[in-house]
Amino acid sequence: MTEKTLRSISTLFLACVPVAELRKLLDAVPSELLTQEFQETLIGRTILHPTAVAYPPRPAYIRNFLKFLINKLEEKNVEISDSLYVHFAEKLGGVNSDEDIPGFVTYTIDARTTVTLKEYTAFVIGGTTGLTTWQASKFLSEWCLENRHLLRGKRILELGCGVGLTGIVVCKTCRPLSYTFTDGHDAVLHSLEENLKWNGVTECHARVETLRWGEHESFEERCTADVILGADLVYDPEVVPAL
Repeated sequence: MTEKTLRSISTLFLACVPVAELRKLLDAVPSELLTQEFQETLIGRTILHPTAVAYPPRPAYIRNFLKFLINKLEEKNVEISDSLYVHFAEKLGGVNSDEDIPGFVTYTIDARTTVTLKEYTAFVIGGTTGLTTWQASKFLSEWCLENRHLLRGKRILELGCGVGLTGIVVCKTCRPLSYTFTDGHDAVLHSLEENLKWNGVTECHARVETLRWGEHESFEERCTADVILGADLVYDPEVVPAL
């Protein structure tokens, strides 16, 4: 049970899920199994996981995770590993300066496939909502995974791709002929290009284009698509006609 729990916590930590969602997992582990060895292994599967070291989550998230873990162990009257306190103390140093720092979120698609994205947590950054992954994009990614046969070998265009979760999932798992990522904000496209590089999505079958609402005429002349994807694209009713 502890190995399964460790794997689950590791996956959720790398995906930066709210730490409260880990409560049931730890509650299910008997106190006698929450040994120093278990705690050290847990540290190695979370904040010292190779992926977390190479692509670290936001400092504020790591700090909240460690605080939650320490509090939970105290509730169970378990002796807490010194290294947990050390790591937590190290993260306290930036408590007033790192709240707005972006971090990496790693989504586990299957046993062999992960997608790592640099994201912000604020809904609006620099006048755009595209620098964080919205729930709709996660749902669309799940739909794509469940319908790979509809995307295999197709030329795909995504509208409002944001930081790229759906497109990277499709490129890594669905074998499209080509994939065109589009968005209307320069900062979003810059972040997207970084995420494509980190995930090994190459230019041979993926490209990034600027596409703003109402400016599609020239774009249509140079882009042909078999499938158009998009999720949660507009919140302003005035933009609907352009969509």
